[in-house]
Amino acid sequence: MTITVNTESSEGFRHSIQIDDHQLFADLPKTLGGEGSAPEPHDFFDAALGACKALTLKLYAQKKRFRSRASRSRSSTTTARSRKANTRCTSS
Repeated sequence: MTITVNTESSEGFRHSIQIDDHQLFADLPKTLGGEGSAPEPHDFFDAALGACKALTLKLYAQKKRFRSRASRSRSSTTTARSRKANTRCTSS
C-alpha cells in the first residue's frame, strides 16, 4: 500500500490523499483558517477507529458463526481543539 499526501495550494490547507487507487481530501475548518472543503485529519482518524471496530465486530461474528447482522459505529467529538472521541459500535 502506498499513501501519498500533496498540498493542493500554497495559500490554503487543503491536501489530496492518494491511497493506492483511492483519492481523499483533507482540509481545516474555516474557524482554523481552512476552507472547510473536506474532513479534518482528525475526522479521518475517528472514522478509521469506527471502521476498525465495525469490521472487527463483523469478523468476530463470522468466526463464531453468529447470524450476520448490520453493524453501526458512531463517533462523536466535541471541538477541533478538545478531541474527546466517544465511539460506540452496535449491531442490529
